[in-house]
Amino acid sequence: MRKGPEPLIIIDDPGRDSDGEHAALTAVGMENFGEFVMKAYVANDTAAPRRAKLMSSLFEVIGRHNLPVLVGEDPDPSDFQPYEFETTYRQSTKPLLSATEHLPKIIEKEEDDSVVLALTSSHTDAKILFENHPDLCAQKINRVTMMGGIKTAWGQPELKDGLLQPDSSFNYTCNREAARYTFNFLQTAGIPITFVSRYAVYGMPHFGGSPSPVWVDTKWSILETLRARDLNSAQSYWEVVHEPPSSPRRARLAPERDRAHFVHTRLRGNDPGIGPKDDIRPFINEVIGWRNLYDSYAMYFSKRRNIEDHARPHYYNYGDHNGHNQPPLQTVIGLSKDNPGVSMYDEEGYLLRAPVGAWIHGHILNAVTQTSRYAA
Repeated sequence: MRKGPEPLIIIDDPGRDSDGEHAALTAVGMENFGEFVMKAYVANDTAAPRRAKLMSSLFEVIGRHNLPVLVGEDPDPSDFQPYEFETTYRQSTKPLLSATEHLPKIIEKEEDDSVVLALTSSHTDAKILFENHPDLCAQKINRVTMMGGIKTAWGQPELKDGLLQPDSSFNYTCNREAARYTFNFLQTAGIPITFVSRYAVYGMPHFGGSPSPVWVDTKWSILETLRARDLNSAQSYWEVVHEPPSSPRRARLAPERDRAHFVHTRLRGNDPGIGPKDDIRPFINEVIGWRNLYDSYAMYFSKRRNIEDHARPHYYNYGDHNGHNQPPLQTVIGLSKDNPGVSMYDEEGYLLRAPVGAWIHGHILNAVTQTSRYAA
């Protein structure tokens, strides 16, 4: 068992909404508490260099000047909305490095069986890493946390060749081939996976009356930026869910991500009765909240102790033994809508002192207000 903070690498697609930046701040807060040491951040998906620049700027503002921010694969440099890169703080001028070239070098320096990989966006860069450096990854990576679920049938995992398969989560549909590859590689390489599905996020309990009681009215530049991005992201998402299934933007979403889904997850079931081109932002009064912290929940559950304290997961032994007595243990938080895998209560029925959302909000505020112990 490794003592001290674990090395953490994040692959995410910040900018579309604020959950990528929230997840990064959650990781920095956890780092400040000695749980992780961030080793690299990879920004990928469309307009990847701009997403990397966005995160490099954020990390500089909070004192993480030396954290390598790498540029991942970019399937379409022109696919972005202007709001995605608007900030109220200064922009980084630091040169950006290629993830394909530099990520293996960073991993190589770590101890064997130590690296925690948080995979919360397209799996394209993970596939490139695993495909080009399979032995290195099997040697160095201790476990992987994914924001996404697994395919099920009748409440049980649906297997192919004895292995778990990706469901319709957005992070998988960005590049289905890459998602299938990473699923198969990790399971056959004996690397444990923690899946945090959207059902886990939907099932997260409320706390304190409002999901964002502390910072929704803050004037801090970072949190002002994130609040504005969430409002603009909600408007963009509102328009996309009304587009025909054949449209490029709509095709990237799962079929169930329609108007009814938006109303349920963003508006607490209260349909305002407006059209797809009308302004939805006045109706969103709880924007930076528990339902829009998807990647932050995945980040939080990258720490095993947090799973034990706050989750009620399903465990499965699928995958190759890879020299061990048992196959790798796969952890699924949020198997289905009826099994979200989370609870406000402990095993004896007592109310938890602080639900997960409270911990995440605390880590985010800590990251914004405290300089990291690992900052230059």
